[in-house]
Amino acid sequence: MSDAAPSPDLAALGARVDDLEAHAAHQERTIEDLNRMVVEQWRIIEDLTRRVRALGEQLEAFDAGAAAAARPSEPPPPHW
Repeated sequence: MSDAAPSPDLAALGARVDDLEAHAAHQERTIEDLNRMVVEQWRIIEDLTRRVRALGEQLEAFDAGAAAAARPSEPPPPHW
């Protein structure tokens, strides 16, 4: 009986298992690729967040300096 060809049902089942394994391997590779992309994008987002925060602090410092410079140190003369 060992020389007998597998039954059509068994051959079809084997083909289905092979297809499912290939599909699972493809999905695993896709998930790994997506995970790498998410990690890289998160790194970029964190870097951009730090830069925006630093620019905001610089702008606030500039505004504070400009406001102080705009205030006259002496009152205007009476003819103004």
